[in-house]
Amino acid sequence: MKLIAITDDHKGMMFNHRRQSKDQMLRKEILNLCKSKTLYMNAYTYSQFEENEKNNVKIHVAESFLSACDKHSKEKTEEDAYYFVENENLAEWLNRISEIVLFQWNTRYPADFYFTIDLSEFQLVSAKDFPGNSHHNITMEIYKR
Repeated sequence: MKLIAITDDHKGMMFNHRRQSKDQMLRKEILNLCKSKTLYMNAYTYSQFEENEKNNVKIHVAESFLSACDKHSKEKTEEDAYYFVENENLAEWLNRISEIVLFQWNTRYPADFYFTIDLSEFQLVSAKDFPGNSHHNITMEIYKR
């Protein structure tokens, strides 16, 4: 399972049941990363994508999308599919995660829902900064187990 998540400087992801922020350039980066793979997400996450952005990526939307990576699931998934998580607790899925693509806003927002995965169990294999549409700088880090 390849996980995609977005956090602020304190690993915050949401506040009051809403994402902290969104950015057009970040979505473009995610879609470019997933262009030959399937991208799984729930309806809440899917709602931020504009129709013209989704043309070249196979997006699978389901409320129970994380269970698709379960080896006991009846649904067949691709080995290297991506799972974009904004509002899901990941503790149950930790042992299934082989890669984490972590985008960081490089700022602090109010938060009450956090990214809780201990990254010391993973190795940072690449990092890059890029300008966002609504953020001066966004960092993309890729971690592998």
